[in-house]
Amino acid sequence: MKITVLGDIMCEPPILKASKKADGTYDFHGVFEKVRPMLSEADYVIANLEFPLAGEAAGYSDEFYCFNAPDSFADAVKAAGVDLVSTVNNHTLDRGAEGMFRTLRVLDAKGIPHTGNFLPEEGHKEAYYFELQGVKFAVVAYTYTTNEFLPDGDENLAYINYLRYPRMSAYTPEIRKKMKTWVDKCFKGLKEEKRAVIKKCVGLPNTVVRPDDNMEMDKIKPFMEQFVSDIRTAKEKADVVICYPHVGGQFNPKPGKFSEYVVEEAVKAGADMVLASHSHMVQKACYKGKVPCVYSLGNFSMSPNSTIIVNKNLPEYGLAIHLYMDGKKLEKVTFSILKGVEKKGTQLVSWPVDELYRTLKTEKEKALLKRHVCQVYEYVTGKIPVGEVIRREYELEK
Repeated sequence: MKITVLGDIMCEPPILKASKKADGTYDFHGVFEKVRPMLSEADYVIANLEFPLAGEAAGYSDEFYCFNAPDSFADAVKAAGVDLVSTVNNHTLDRGAEGMFRTLRVLDAKGIPHTGNFLPEEGHKEAYYFELQGVKFAVVAYTYTTNEFLPDGDENLAYINYLRYPRMSAYTPEIRKKMKTWVDKCFKGLKEEKRAVIKKCVGLPNTVVRPDDNMEMDKIKPFMEQFVSDIRTAKEKADVVICYPHVGGQFNPKPGKFSEYVVEEAVKAGADMVLASHSHMVQKACYKGKVPCVYSLGNFSMSPNSTIIVNKNLPEYGLAIHLYMDGKKLEKVTFSILKGVEKKGTQLVSWPVDELYRTLKTEKEKALLKRHVCQVYEYVTGKIPVGEVIRREYELEK
């Protein structure tokens, strides 16, 4: 059997605007059109839903770091063949606790299973369980933080799986200082993407590579104890445990200290595979003993036209990880490289690179795609691909 796991599905303003129809409704099916055949080959598909479905009255996405998507985006996710979504990530509370809970109820109504945060009537669950061919799988999903916060002591905090105290910065004081320039201080009332445009105009970097190196253990330990406990409980109940954390330094090609710590603790707790996302670019994948660990799956749908990305690190690329199982045994792990293509004013479309390559008209375009694929492959494996560069799947070597 084959399980496919995707990275971050986002609904930023350019995707939202391009998906709006003349009658005022939204259609997102095109985002998934080119990957649908690949996903149909899997027996089960897991993805990170990185936006709430808080309803139109809460305001749809109008900035790059604060999201809310129409309910119809969930229809497109389901039609694409996604069987389970994680709803716990840094955008979980972009429209508050009410938006978080509405998201889960919308997904329930549409028949889309979810995990990572929970309805009050459900309470905390250590994992989501599903069965394939007589094998029981568990998915444990957690996030390093949320961009918006509930007051300390708010009972709704109990329904969000946090890896650490949510108000704790992922970054050390040195990095936080580097992230704030005179532009941020003088124009703090502007949205971050507008400040990024100003920075670019005056010759400053519009954003910086961010290592998640902050290790304030007093703010980490209590949350990580719950994380480890959930993995252990899931291991007792299931044959295979998939750990799916949302963690990492944004636009950083290398995992930070906290990411390394989370992966290591998950492996020690008994996870059979650890597949992380959040860095908004692809990071390394390796085996720790027999456990495949992917530090960042990258993006499934992130606008390459955003002003607040590090373009040289190729945030428009992401991975689809394929887990090939023989019963309870993991036979092999492969990965497909995906690219989000967004021509100005048109809907972003996520392509497998082999399908995209066949559409290119010029040798220059083909050479550029090959060069980018080599760079992404090197991020993942630390090596340059041998043989055919453009493929549907690449095997992760032990």
